[in-house]
Order: sequence, then structure tokens, then C-alpha cells
Amino acid sequence: MSDTPVTVAVIGIPPQEEKRLQAAFKHSETRATTYKFADLDSPPDILMVNADEPEALVKWRQYRDNLERNEIAIPSSVLVSQNREFQTKHYQVRRPLIASRAISILDQVSSNELGASMMWRFSRIQQHRRQRRPNHHRKPQARVAPHSWLTIACRYVFNWTRP
Repeated sequence: MSDTPVTVAVIGIPPQEEKRLQAAFKHSETRATTYKFADLDSPPDILMVNADEPEALVKWRQYRDNLERNEIAIPSSVLVSQNREFQTKHYQVRRPLIASRAISILDQVSSNELGASMMWRFSRIQQHRRQRRPNHHRKPQARVAPHSWLTIACRYVFNWTRP
């Protein structure tokens, strides 16, 4: 739904979990923030790393060092692990890696690390929705309750009031 999806590259993530992520990314197409897989050829917005595999951690460190050497911004990282917790600034998510957990952590990274660009995307989507002409053949959608978290967040972030 957004103009430019957030790109996510994976290092050492097993194929089974990649399929789950692919399904989660497909589901995210109906949301304001969408995600898609990216290769490591160009820097992604977010890196997901299998922290239980030493080879994946080594490859992740080499990739980050290479970006730093070339003076390219290092993307935010999410460490995926079964039992380990790391004393680090990087985001962490526990296994099993299910779709809701993956999208939740990616949303958190997007809003915290890519916040300005994400807010711009969100405001552009809202402008587009306001400019659409009403379609009388569509079912009326439920209005957001005045006390919902979305309404409170919109009021706080965009200084928005209901019509």
C-alpha cells in the first residue's frame, strides 16, 4: 500500500522461516507499511540475522564492515535467536519466528529507525485516501472509535482531529 516498501535482507535465516517471512510480507501489502525481501547487493533498510548460527554472525559482521569501509549507512539489524539474549543495541526477536512476531519487530524498527521517512509515507497515503472520490458501491467501513490507540496516535503525531 505504501509507495516504497521497507526492504529486508536476511542472513542465515533457514528456508522454512523465510517462507513464513514471505507470507508475512505478502500480508503486509494491505497495511500502511509494507515489506519486501532484498538482496545484499544494495543496502537494505533492515537486516535480519540468524544469531544462533556462528557463520551467519560472521557474514553479518563482514557485511557491516564492508559497508562501513565504503562509507555507506549501516542498516538496522534484528537478531533472531531461540534462547539467547544479547546485550546490544540491535533489535532482537525470539524463535519461533511467526508472522505476527516478525511484523511486530519490523514495525518497531521501521518506526524507530526509519521514522521520518515512514511518517512521510503514512501522511502521503492519508492524503491519497482523502482525495479519493467516494465509492457508493463499497460497504461502509467501521469508524475508528474515539478512544482507540490509532486515533490517539494520530492526534499526537499529526495534530489530527476527527471531522
